[in-house]
Amino acid sequence: MLRNYEDKLIRNYEDKAKKPFFIIASGPSLTRSDVEAIKGKGTVIAINDNYKMAPWADILYFCDPKWFNWHKENPEFQHFQGQIWTQDETTAKENGFNYIKSTPGEGISTDPRVIYQGSNSGFQAINLAYHLGARKIILLGYDMQLTNGQNHWFGKHPDGVISSYKNWIGYYNRLADDAKTKNLDIINCSRQTALTCFTRQPLEKVL
Repeated sequence: MLRNYEDKLIRNYEDKAKKPFFIIASGPSLTRSDVEAIKGKGTVIAINDNYKMAPWADILYFCDPKWFNWHKENPEFQHFQGQIWTQDETTAKENGFNYIKSTPGEGISTDPRVIYQGSNSGFQAINLAYHLGARKIILLGYDMQLTNGQNHWFGKHPDGVISSYKNWIGYYNRLADDAKTKNLDIINCSRQTALTCFTRQPLEKVL
């Protein structure tokens, strides 16, 4: 069964939107202590491999069916108890995941059926959080660079592809401008980051 915005699950976030949303990306500067510190402090969206760091997260978001094929047999993935969301309709339909359509676009989509792509799952997860009612978003692991020569905290993806960070940062710059017009407060608490478009704060100051 394909689940989307007509599903009643989305209404569960109306009260949670009063607290911050935390989005965990896979930058090498991400630490397990940072992830543990946000547990119970708001709604947590784990992107891709971060279900391993935060198996208790409310949501796991991935955009790439290739990534799903790498992880679908992993017991940690199979035991994940939160909601799973993706912009890949076929994967969602075949596995009963929550689906949201993605499309090219600038900034943040206000159509609750659509998120903008931004060429990466971290960008898409921000738009998803907005639709789920987030008005304050805390970013972790959004390094958007090679940190100490590493691509992710877990190393490389099986295909060895290096992310196009310089291209992605342009999308985030436009998203940051749009967020201001929508009263969406985005704070980048990543320990190291190339993103300068969002307010920077240490995580302990926002908790």
